[in-house]
Amino acid sequence: MAKVDMVMPQLGESIAEGTIVNWKVKVGDKVERDVTILEVATDKATLEVPSPATGILAEILVQKDITVPIKTIIARIETDASVGITATKPAPAPAASKPATAPKDHVERPVDFPEPVHTEQIDAQSSSPHDGSDRGGIAIKEFKRSGGQPTPAVKHEPMTAASVIAQAPVIAGKRFYSPVVMKMASENSISMDELSRIPGTGLEGRVSKKDMEGYLATRGAMATGSIGLQPGAAPALIPSSSKTPPPPPPMAPVAHPAGDLSGYILVPNYPNYQATWKDGDNVEIQPMEYIRRKIAEHMVYSKHTSPHVYSNIEIDLSRIMKWREANKERIKEREGVNLTPTVFVAFAAIQGLKEYPWVNASVRGTDVIVRKDYHIGIATATEKDLVVPVVKHADQLSLVGIAKQISALAAKARNKTITPDELQGGTFTITNAGVFGNIWGAPIINQPQVAILSTGAVVKRAWVVTDANGEESIAIRSIMQLTLSYDHRVVDGMLAGKFLSYVKKVLEAVQPESLVG
Repeated sequence: MAKVDMVMPQLGESIAEGTIVNWKVKVGDKVERDVTILEVATDKATLEVPSPATGILAEILVQKDITVPIKTIIARIETDASVGITATKPAPAPAASKPATAPKDHVERPVDFPEPVHTEQIDAQSSSPHDGSDRGGIAIKEFKRSGGQPTPAVKHEPMTAASVIAQAPVIAGKRFYSPVVMKMASENSISMDELSRIPGTGLEGRVSKKDMEGYLATRGAMATGSIGLQPGAAPALIPSSSKTPPPPPPMAPVAHPAGDLSGYILVPNYPNYQATWKDGDNVEIQPMEYIRRKIAEHMVYSKHTSPHVYSNIEIDLSRIMKWREANKERIKEREGVNLTPTVFVAFAAIQGLKEYPWVNASVRGTDVIVRKDYHIGIATATEKDLVVPVVKHADQLSLVGIAKQISALAAKARNKTITPDELQGGTFTITNAGVFGNIWGAPIINQPQVAILSTGAVVKRAWVVTDANGEESIAIRSIMQLTLSYDHRVVDGMLAGKFLSYVKKVLEAVQPESLVG
């Protein structure tokens, strides 16, 4: 019997790690090649991962809810032939016959990873609390050289939350940083000296992505020394006359201080603050699943990053809805898709983005990055999650082409076959609050974009119409409300109003037949 190593796959171009959500099989079960055996979550979506070979699941090395870097061995499959080994199998450890002239302390790295910056050698026998105890995005194997012979390779044992800590991609001084953290530091011009002073809440004080996001959200205050509460400190006490106390930086939950707190507002230890309840309260505790936790982090980060402002407009879709009702069966039979109101809104929004390009932008420091590509994210509800597949280069597609892309990506999202690359790169997002009958919604911006458009339900309303002679009358019309949430650092009320008015003009003037044929 041969054993095939199953590794954490790279589920997207920029994905450096994944979290085991659920094993669909157990040790001893038979598995089939290309048949799903587990679910893996990234910070974008939960995806199904197939078996790389047919055989018996011999070992599970990474348990549920554990996050590991890509190319980490997560399971082993016993098979009759050594087939199905993925191309991402980790590089083997160096053989014992290596020449004795090798460096005293040697670090073996899997291929395809960038070299660390500002590194230092690590003695495997060092008493430093950080030595080999922090996990990052790159696996590192350490060998203590003695007479030219390496120490025996460490046997892979099942990983638990306490044991997945033996890998560190970047070592600076006495601290370890993952590629994700280093990338965020580079993008935000954070020096290694500044990075070394950021408190870490990870294992052994590791700085995590969450720590970086919290630090960046309060960087201005930190730079001036007003960092707020430190880990282990009590919540801040602010006089009740303060209208809006600023949230402290992320930290572990702590007990409330004792004593008379009247006249003060308790500031929760954001973001780990938990509401309290009394014994006997009728409550049910449901831990968030991984993707829900990531959504929560992204939404809170967005609200702390972008000053949200909202503008709303009403649109008469009567012409479009009347044409759609008369032609939807013909179009569906010919093209295989439904031309929903969202498709028409997406088409009109693209025209509006071309006219007002700053709505199709993002912010980097004090620079506004105006996007010349139009990658439209379409928020899609799955059974448990909300994901945003991206229609790339939507401006180059016809109305039917946009509809087909939206339909295909939504189907992939719901059956968990969508890839992280299909969820990234959006420049503007559309979300449909009306799918559940809501008239309007005020969505949170999908970072790093500066705007998101919400479509409400199409409802029949009494409407004042003006004929060609300027005569006004009351008629029953199909009305939709559009709401634009926008980042006031870049988009002000005038620009938002002009953009919405342009979208309204396109939707009310469009001749659907000319777009479809």
